[in-house]
Amino acid sequence: MRVLKYHPPPGRLLAIACLCAALLFIAAGPAQAGPLPPGTSIANTGTPAAGAGTGVTLADTGIKPYAFLAGFDSGTYREVVVKDSVTGHLDFLIQVSVATGDIGRVTTGTFAGFTIANASAVAAQALPGGTAAFALSTMTLNPTDPTPIDRTKNGSSVGFNFDANTMTAGETSFVLVIQTDADDFAAGRISLIDSGTQDVTGFQPVVGVPEPASMTLLGIGLAGMAGYGWRRRRMQKTPALTLS
Repeated sequence: MRVLKYHPPPGRLLAIACLCAALLFIAAGPAQAGPLPPGTSIANTGTPAAGAGTGVTLADTGIKPYAFLAGFDSGTYREVVVKDSVTGHLDFLIQVSVATGDIGRVTTGTFAGFTIANASAVAAQALPGGTAAFALSTMTLNPTDPTPIDRTKNGSSVGFNFDANTMTAGETSFVLVIQTDADDFAAGRISLIDSGTQDVTGFQPVVGVPEPASMTLLGIGLAGMAGYGWRRRRMQKTPALTLS
């Protein structure tokens, strides 16, 4: 007696492949490797990577005032988000001007889960086309400031460190540039630090909504699996065909 066995149709295998591909694409989070991985620091080279700050400006805080609660430190800041013309990903650019007091450190986040391809502080005129018309830096005491540039162990925060007596009253920083592999952004936080900390509103990268192509793959996969389940249940109700 020979039993005819059922073989999965090619459509079932295609559905499984589409489903797996879509799930892997959606679940895959951004990497954290790159020139500034979590828990490390780098010296400021003052040289922007190719494409830094060039491209389409997506968001701009404009020039905003800040003032510490103690009243000793005040000034203005600005952050711009640009779609990098070379990488196609997002660059975050920050500039701080001090009116009174001084600033020892500027941090921004959160960048957890994202690759930071480059972090540097560059003169506005070094950005091709003078991106977003940043002010020219007035830092003359230490033109390599801020250095080093660091990132916390969890990858969340990126910090720019200024030497003592560098970012004082009347000084405007270089443009602080963070190049990432992010494609979407949302409201974030910038922390201006001296003897205290003043948090102001900026931007941060976020994981975006899956692309339509990924959702299409997922839909095909789910539809295929549902169709296969219906077909299998139907076949289980049909007696096996035997040949004697």
